[in-house]
Amino acid sequence: MRSHCGRRFGNKLRLLEHCRARHGHDKLQCGVCHFQTASRLALTNHERRHRGEKPFVCERCGANFHAAYLLAQHKHSHRTDRLYTCSLCPARFKANNSLHMHRSNVHGGPTGKRGRGGKRGTEDTRGTGDPGVTADTRDTADARGTGDTIGHGA
Repeated sequence: MRSHCGRRFGNKLRLLEHCRARHGHDKLQCGVCHFQTASRLALTNHERRHRGEKPFVCERCGANFHAAYLLAQHKHSHRTDRLYTCSLCPARFKANNSLHMHRSNVHGGPTGKRGRGGKRGTEDTRGTGDPGVTADTRDTADARGTGDTIGHGA
């Protein structure tokens, strides 16, 4: 399916979301607050917050979440390996979103350059860890608040 702007979509749902988001078509509105979105899934996840619904449950620890993507992020907290390494310091992380948060908070942005915005860094940092990184340097990074914590994001 094709939008009037020329973009192609695999199904009508994606075309409608695109038109709502980019071409001023009516967005979906939360019935409780002023939240608006182009995505039906985003609205469903948002409305679950109002109702206190958390249907997505971690099989490992029982933590509950209102959205599937939050459960997927949480599952990284149970990992023991830290596959994502900061290219600017020895800090290592279990999840890519934790690396991006670290780079923004510690190094001043997604690219590590203070005062610059724009897209997040896209380099793949998995497996590029410095062999000299020890548990001591990881603990130092965690002490600065750059490590992963369990139970956030619910």
